[in-house]
Amino acid sequence: MTLGSGETFFAPRGGALFGLSILWALVWAGLVKGVMLYSGVRYRTLTSENIMSRWAKLPGPRGWFSLLMGLLALVAFPSWVGGLSKMLGQVTAWIVGMPVNNTTSAGIGTIMIFVTFGLVILGGYDNVENAQIAIVGFLSASMAVLAIASTPPLTGVAAGLVPKIPNYAPFVQQDYPSIAERAVWVEVVTYMGAVGGGIYDYIGYTGYSKKREWGMFKRSDSENVQNLMRQLEPGETAPLNTDTDNVTRGRSWLKAPQIDVLISFAAITFFTAAAMVLGALSLHEDGLVPSEFDLFTYQASWFTSIAPGLDILWEVGVFAALFGTMYALWEGYTWTWLMSFRPFSSRVRELERTGMTKARMLTFLYCGGLGLVLMWSDLSAVTIVTPASILGGVFGCGLWCFGMLWAEKTALPSEFQGSTIYYAALVASGLFLTFAGVISIIEYLGLMSF
Repeated sequence: MTLGSGETFFAPRGGALFGLSILWALVWAGLVKGVMLYSGVRYRTLTSENIMSRWAKLPGPRGWFSLLMGLLALVAFPSWVGGLSKMLGQVTAWIVGMPVNNTTSAGIGTIMIFVTFGLVILGGYDNVENAQIAIVGFLSASMAVLAIASTPPLTGVAAGLVPKIPNYAPFVQQDYPSIAERAVWVEVVTYMGAVGGGIYDYIGYTGYSKKREWGMFKRSDSENVQNLMRQLEPGETAPLNTDTDNVTRGRSWLKAPQIDVLISFAAITFFTAAAMVLGALSLHEDGLVPSEFDLFTYQASWFTSIAPGLDILWEVGVFAALFGTMYALWEGYTWTWLMSFRPFSSRVRELERTGMTKARMLTFLYCGGLGLVLMWSDLSAVTIVTPASILGGVFGCGLWCFGMLWAEKTALPSEFQGSTIYYAALVASGLFLTFAGVISIIEYLGLMSF
């Protein structure tokens, strides 16, 4: 997800419902997903191999793990398209002064689906994207300043970083019964899935990273290297030169993705935490929870409390965040399904090389079509995105970490493998995300209550 979508809704809602007590969920989710994403880009930079191709060689039926990850992403696509477009429709109706209800939210959301996809096809989004980055960056920085200025209790912040699952506050039971019916685990893990995205984003991101020409992709024969890697037998190590100079060169390649991931996830984690603090200190105290058709209205008070009329900053910032996210979905999801099925189909590989417009159209027909069905239903935006967030934003991310551990240990020569600390962080991230995902899936299906 684009920086901004998590802070504008999920983090403030979490603060409104639980105060500072679940700060750990969003902070730790941001940190472990940073480790997770870096692992994928690290492998891609050193070998040029699509990680889904490597996972297709895991022991067992051919390609089972790659197909599992790809299917988890595919199932999640329409939910995020439907949920985010409904959010975008709602905030647009609110900004222009229209009645905010299911019809206006879905109607405007439908228009936004076609507009954002049209920009992808026309390639006319560059200037809008730059403006969106500036606006959302300023909004996030403003929220961080407001959070710091509110002087949150340091003991409360520290206590909130310790993992625990609280109960809903009494006012939630009384004033928001539909929320109180949701299992707390499901609610909290939905936020975790929204922070920093999920496998539906990361599979595509690691595939798209070739466009940045990091590492092996600087070589003119990188396509031949990819073909060589694909032909390796299961368990066969990549034929990388392990002399001192080449190992040094390879590790220098990793600086660019390290900086990219570090800056991105440090920003995501910090600004998300700031938004939750604001939600805890203002909305929670006032008994106001972003929900139903007030997903973004209460947060505007953060700015009007400074000066009347400053809510325009919130309105423009939220619109820019959601609009930018919707635009990014089409390209990101296209790369995700291409990378997922590339190892199994020469036609998919050909689409990646020469048929990206057709691939984007297929993404639009599937994601946009089912997304429209979900958006026009009576389901709330939160209900629509919940299963996608749990499955692809948390559970699938945990599986990713263990898959990356196997890939590095079997494909990379020891000279190119990571440090003990790096692998410990990868295992810890995998355990954290998988456990949270499994518990929330069980709760969501009503199989057991924890």
